Amino acid sequence: MENLISKTEVSRRMKMARVKAGMTQTDMANELGVSITTVRNWEKDPETVKLIRFKQYARACGVPVAYFFT
Repeated sequence: MENLISKTEVSRRMKMARVKAGMTQTDMANELGVSITTVRNWEKDPETVKLIRFKQYARACGVPVAYFFT
């Protein structure tokens, strides 16, 4: 059985990808058309993120969605 990644690790990877892409939470919110509060909540609790938003977030960061989970 594969090792599962914790939601804390997914959160860390989301933030790391955003920062490496040179984006602030405000930049990401503007890019995705959501509030900064929404981006903060996603980075704290990725269980609240819908798959389509993971795809958009990943695209904005220039990483594949799998980056957050592997």
